[in-house]
Amino acid sequence: MVDGRKSRVLAAVINQYLESAEPVGSRTLARRNAFGLSAATLRNELADLEEWGYLDKPHTSAGRVPSDKGYRYYVDRLLVRRALSAQEADRIRAAYRAHVREATWFLQQTARLLSGVTGYPAVVIMPPPPAARLLSLQLLPMGEGGAALLAETDTGLVAHRVLSIPADVAPTDLARMTAVLSRELSGMPLADVAHVHLANLERALGRHAALVEELLSVLPGGDTEQAPVATVEGFDTLFGFPEFHEVERIRAVWELLTRHTFVGRLLTGLGDEALAVRIGEELAEAAGHDLSVVGATLRSGGHVLGHVAVVGPRRMDYGHVLAAVEQVAAEWNRALG
Repeated sequence: MVDGRKSRVLAAVINQYLESAEPVGSRTLARRNAFGLSAATLRNELADLEEWGYLDKPHTSAGRVPSDKGYRYYVDRLLVRRALSAQEADRIRAAYRAHVREATWFLQQTARLLSGVTGYPAVVIMPPPPAARLLSLQLLPMGEGGAALLAETDTGLVAHRVLSIPADVAPTDLARMTAVLSRELSGMPLADVAHVHLANLERALGRHAALVEELLSVLPGGDTEQAPVATVEGFDTLFGFPEFHEVERIRAVWELLTRHTFVGRLLTGLGDEALAVRIGEELAEAAGHDLSVVGATLRSGGHVLGHVAVVGPRRMDYGHVLAAVEQVAAEWNRALG
C-alpha cells in the first residue's frame, strides 16, 4: 500500500518527469521539493516504489521514471484537476455556439478544437450508420416484358432497377407480388432482403415465387462492413515531444491512429464513462504502449453520436487534458443534448 509519504514522493516524481522528460533522481527530488527528507531517505522511498512497480529505472545509474502502474495511481488518486484558463474556456464555449451543419462536420471541429487547446492530437469517431432497412418495395409494369423494381430504405436510399420478366406476368401479378413483399419484407435489413429465401412465401406468391427471388437478388446488398467515420487532427504536435523524435516510432503511431479498426475499438471501448483514461499497455497494441488517451462519449438526445479523445505520450499533462475534454463534452451535450 502506498502510504501518505510515498504518495507525495510518487506525485513529485511524476510531476517533475511530466515537466522535464528526464529520469528523476533523489538529489534532484530533495532539492526541488520541501519534503524535509534526506537524499538517502528519498532513495529508499524511490527503491520501494520501484520494487512495487510504480516506478521504472531505465538505466542502472539513472533516476526513475513512472511506470504504467504509477501513472494509473497518479491519475486515479493523486491528480489535482486544474481549471482551464479563461481564454481556453471561452474558446470552447464559442465553438459550440456555431450553427451545426451536420454531425460529421461538427465532430471534425471538435477534434480541431481539442487539439488546439491541449497541444496534443485529437481523434473523433462516429460509429458506422446502422444497416439500411427496407421501407417500401414496388414492382411496376414497364411495357411488354419489363418491370421496374423500386426500393426505398430508412436511410433515404432508393434503388431503381429495370428488369425483364416473362411475357405471361400481368400487371395484376406485379401488384399482388408488391402487396406480399411489402407485408413480409418491410423493416428487414436491406442486406438480408437481397438474399432472402422465399420458400415460406410460395403459397402467397404461387408460381411467381422463384421469379420474385430472382428479382430481389439485384438489390444492393448494403455495406455490412462500413468503416467508422474517423478524424485525426493535430498529429504534427507529437513531433515536439522527445518520445517521438525517432522516425520509426512516429510512423508506427501514425499508422495506429489512422487505422479505423483500432480507433473504433479504442474509442468505443471507453464505454459509458463520463471521462476515461487509458495508459500505455492498457491500449493493448504494441505501438500504443508509449501513448495515453483521454476520451469522452458525445451524445445527443440520449443517443451516442460519437467519441472524442486526446492522444499523447504517457508523459501527458493529464490535469489540463482532463479539464479540456470534460468541458468539450459538457458543451457538446449542452448544445446538442
